[in-house]
Amino acid sequence: MSLSAFEEDLKRLIKRLKEDYPQAKLAFNSYSIGAHIAPAVAVDIEPPIALIVDRGFEDGNEMAENLAGCWAKLPFVKRKLLAEYNVKSAEKVANFAGSVLFFSPPLGKDALLHRSKRNLAQEFYDKFPEGKKEYVLLPENSTHFSSWDEATQTKAIEFLKKHFTAEVA
Repeated sequence: MSLSAFEEDLKRLIKRLKEDYPQAKLAFNSYSIGAHIAPAVAVDIEPPIALIVDRGFEDGNEMAENLAGCWAKLPFVKRKLLAEYNVKSAEKVANFAGSVLFFSPPLGKDALLHRSKRNLAQEFYDKFPEGKKEYVLLPENSTHFSSWDEATQTKAIEFLKKHFTAEVA
């Protein structure tokens, strides 16, 4: 299954939510590969939403290559990655009008996001327009698969409260 199929599923879900709850305000909490897909969809939502990007990345191809290792260098694998694992979120988010909160482990703590001594989450964050965006480093002991600590949970709730007038559960 390709990431574009997940993107289409998310679009259908949003359409249904807007039909059933036309006055509701939306927020996405996206993680890892979902944090690659959600921003690509969120840019088209009106009114603009609040978006939490937790350990996200801009380039699905690069992440897929990180996961596939040496297999990604084979021409037929590379073509498959290019065709199915990039929803071009980095190109789309330049027009994002909502609020975004990024969480990332410190550089070098996340083997998936910090290949080649680069922080893919920071690079993705930089693509969002200036204004309503925040970048938060997770605690020093964070990895790609660690849970949020209490301080991180509090930061997410504060972010949602700040950008929503609706009650946060």
